[in-house]
Amino acid sequence: MPVDKTFQELNFANIRFGTQVVKVEEAEDHVTSGQWVVYTAGKHETFDAVILSNGSAFARPVNPDVPGHEIFQGVQLHSYQYRTNKPFEGKRVLIVGSGNTAFDLAVDVCRVATQVDLALLKGTWVLPRLHKKGTPVDEHAYRRVYSDIPASWLNGILKDFSNNRFDHDMYGVAGMAQPITQATPTINDDIGLCLASRRVVIKPQLVELFATSARFADGSTVEGVDAVIFATGYVNCCSFLDHELQADIRKLDVYKLVFPTKLAHHTLALVGAGQSNGPLFPLMELQSRWAARVFKGVRKLPDSNTMQGKTEAYKDILLATYGRLKPTTNNVVYRDDLAAEIGVKPNLLWLFLKDPLLAYMYYFGPAYPFHHRLVGPNRWKGAAAATKRAYYNTFSGVGTSFTPMDAGSVRLNTKMIFTCVIVGVMCALVIIAWL
Repeated sequence: MPVDKTFQELNFANIRFGTQVVKVEEAEDHVTSGQWVVYTAGKHETFDAVILSNGSAFARPVNPDVPGHEIFQGVQLHSYQYRTNKPFEGKRVLIVGSGNTAFDLAVDVCRVATQVDLALLKGTWVLPRLHKKGTPVDEHAYRRVYSDIPASWLNGILKDFSNNRFDHDMYGVAGMAQPITQATPTINDDIGLCLASRRVVIKPQLVELFATSARFADGSTVEGVDAVIFATGYVNCCSFLDHELQADIRKLDVYKLVFPTKLAHHTLALVGAGQSNGPLFPLMELQSRWAARVFKGVRKLPDSNTMQGKTEAYKDILLATYGRLKPTTNNVVYRDDLAAEIGVKPNLLWLFLKDPLLAYMYYFGPAYPFHHRLVGPNRWKGAAAATKRAYYNTFSGVGTSFTPMDAGSVRLNTKMIFTCVIVGVMCALVIIAWL
């Protein structure tokens, strides 16, 4: 079937690709209509609602103002300018950063450079992509049961798991932050070997650059530096909005990172504007579903004061945790919060009484996106079956002899039976006490 026909069948024919938006502003009658005027190259149109989902495409790279950068004689660039490691062949390269990009760059550049120094802005905890038996690590890391486990226990579990690959303290990678308060986990399979072979050397925070050298927070210096790559992130930039709304978004005056709190009409929403410690696409799907239902008028938002109060409380938590307003969330908890706003969060007790196996997998298993298609609007009748077979079908693309399981082939093992019995007894006691 032709691609364009598929789009028509899915009612996507109205999508216009390759259209640059230069300005979004309130319509003249916005106070009464809530409409927006969107300016594109050569024309403008009026829309009933707007979703901002521009991600990092319009984000502004953060280039730290390191003393001496103006006299440094080598190459300086931000990670967004990086394309290949070829220009760094035979060079000594300094990489500045602590996240996924910095570690990926260090691994890639050290293959051709004579030496790579990785200056950490702060410490980090590195996780591999695969867990035991070769299962993806996110299938183990993102489960609802972890939300009910004390933070100190979780930190200990994650530290042990990270240190199984290489000792973070011994290699100088660990920082002051605890693993579960790290905004985004660092996922990398190769950095341990690079550190062990000294192709990559960990350095503390960069404090000054000279003509051909660099000095770090512990007073040590590195000579003969040919290039510096700053993997120091981005700042969201919505230059097509008016300055006041831009400022509100930068200050995170945004209810649950979706709806700006100070607008008279909630006809503008942000999707994918924040960070998370887990997969973003399931999160953005829920944000989109919530925005669509609010735009349609089938879900109501709290009054402005309530939204602002909850937003300020969220900002206080960010400041206490990270020392700055960093728009980040606990992936599973945030997704369930959005699901509750939409009306698609299953009741665990109801789920257990209806289907104990499904309830077990929902709470103790990976937090799959189709859990939020079990109940509520736009439910999917195949969601329960997909939940039961998803973990096993993870391997369907790896082994030639693997046969995907259907829902009927999933059997309760001893651990599942024991857990379901315990949960059943607890539920019965709660019901008896309530009666």
